Amino acid sequence: MDKRVYEKEKIHGEFTLMSEFSAKQFANHFRLNLRQFNEVHRLVQNSLYSEVCNAQKPIGTEEKLAVFLRCFIFYI
Repeated sequence: MDKRVYEKEKIHGEFTLMSEFSAKQFANHFRLNLRQFNEVHRLVQNSLYSEVCNAQKPIGTEEKLAVFLRCFIFYI
């Protein structure tokens, strides 16, 4: 991935940049293609869901999955 993407990631977060990835970048980043990511998300989204609290809006289920996959890939 090029330097501009990493700079944006520092400001906007990893998940926000997913929409800017090409299919190849997405697959390299998450080790899943978009169809596989969506299927995994469909299977686990109920387990990842958090209720809204008064303090702040909770992290969405897709973002939680994206963060998990990046951490999992990094540590294996």
